Amino acid sequence: SQHDAEQRSLFFPSLFDSSVVIVNYAKNGRSTGSFIREGLWDSVFSRLGKDDYLIIQFGHNDEKKEKGDRYTPPDAYRANLVKFVNGARAKGALPILCTPIVRRRFDSTGTFYDEHGVYPGIVREVADLLKVPLLDMHRSSWKLVEGLGAEESKKIYLWVPAGRYKSLPDGKEDNTHFGEYGATRMAQLAASALREIDHPLARHLK
Repeated sequence: SQHDAEQRSLFFPSLFDSSVVIVNYAKNGRSTGSFIREGLWDSVFSRLGKDDYLIIQFGHNDEKKEKGDRYTPPDAYRANLVKFVNGARAKGALPILCTPIVRRRFDSTGTFYDEHGVYPGIVREVADLLKVPLLDMHRSSWKLVEGLGAEESKKIYLWVPAGRYKSLPDGKEDNTHFGEYGATRMAQLAASALREIDHPLARHLK
């Protein structure tokens, strides 16, 4: 639900001290292309101020060819990321690029596989080209989910057995979105990534 999504969005901010205020402009189901077309980027851009940090993470929806309104070809995806970075810098803001988190995907032999194709690599390329700090959540979440394995990794995602909640009488098997435990683990991975690159924001982590 929207309420649950708002609650989950609180996990990352809770890792910081009171000097850091995080505003989440992400919107469910948007790609870089639809984020621009719907005016969401203009909204973010208009609010950016000098020395604000802007964390940019896309890819889950850009790569969905079956979703015509979401799909963004790789070259357009790259151009859109460059647009966000340059736009932030034009306002005196400080961009941070973030690769997409993996979905839970295991084949019949229990081997993990990834569905994001070239998109995480494009984020890394843009970060290197434009000298932008990079949080490689794709690699760290891959390591976490693969290490947990096919069964234990269900605890990270929204796997709910039938009958546990009245609102979900038939249960739920969601391999993309996170429950409270998974959201906490992913927030911790992001915090660790900030420390690994010795980013200024890491100094404000609790």
